[in-house]
Formats: sequence, structure tokens, C-alpha cells
Amino acid sequence: MADTAIEQLQKLRELHGPSAEVLYNLGTMLAERRRVQAAEEAYRAFLTIEPRGVLADAARDYLGVPAAEAMEPPGNIPNLPESPLELGPANRESLSRRHPDVTFEDFVIGDFNGSFLRFDGVRALAIDGTIELVEHELQEAVPLQSLRGIVPRETLTTENEKILIFGNEALVVRGGQAVRLLHFKY
Repeated sequence: MADTAIEQLQKLRELHGPSAEVLYNLGTMLAERRRVQAAEEAYRAFLTIEPRGVLADAARDYLGVPAAEAMEPPGNIPNLPESPLELGPANRESLSRRHPDVTFEDFVIGDFNGSFLRFDGVRALAIDGTIELVEHELQEAVPLQSLRGIVPRETLTTENEKILIFGNEALVVRGGQAVRLLHFKY
């Protein structure tokens, strides 16, 4: 029965990409069957997606990874592209010269004046003339497996995506691959 459950979890992983729930359950089932190496791989993959919480603590206990070591906030992710826009003060005229197809959608919330900027697959948020957030598509999707050992400081989950938040960057993940990158100051 356990072997059938393991097969089903592996099929789910193959069909839908890494999922925290599938990886944790797979690790647990493999550990119960004393398949140590495979259980460790599943738990490590789980921790790249869901580094905090009771289940993450249980996975770290199995792996023998101290919680303090695992939870230390990392810096930025190596080998990812720089932001196409510099964060900080921005001049609308100079942005329009550098990016002729840029559009600005202005808004006001209370005392804040803001703008959404868009051009060439780039989206940015400026508040009171300062670019605070830049989002862009990655030229090539980044498989989550390539981020082994890099633990996000926070993970947000939506219906279709996970957002892995690191130092001053976040990755938007769909189907087990990072497809968009966000830059911000933390």
C-alpha cells in the first residue's frame, strides 16, 4: 500500500512539478519505508519551497539541519539578471528617453502619488517618484532544483503560483520553475 502511495506521489510530482504538500508527503512515505536517500532528496526539495512552519521543522529534524542555520536569511540569488530599471529616484523624462515605449499609469492613494510603468515585458511600481519594485520575465525558466541550499526568507502561495522571497529579490514560480523575477529594497 505504501509503495502505491509513493508511486502516486511521484506521478503527481512529474505531472504538476514540485509541490510542498507532495514533496513533504513523499519524504514521509519514503522515510517510513527506510529509503533514506530518496526521503532526504524529497525533504530538501520541500524546504526550498516551504522553509518555515511545523512541517519544515520536521523535515529539518529528519535531515539533521539546525533550525537557526536553515532560517538565516540569505542574500540575493546568484546568477540571475540585474534589474532592467534602477531602484530609487526616477525621472519620467529620462525614463521615456531610455525606454521610448514606456507607459505610465498614475494613481493616488491617500497622500501617496504612484505610477505603474510598463515596457518590453517589464513592470515597475514608483511611489512619489521613486522606483520601489521592478518585475520582469526571465529569459529562461529556472528549475527549482538549481536553487538547492538557498532558502527563501518567506514563501507566499496563490492559486497558480508561489513567490519565493529572498534578500532583495523574489522569484515567481509556476510548474516548478521560476518564470519571473522581482527586485526591491528590503
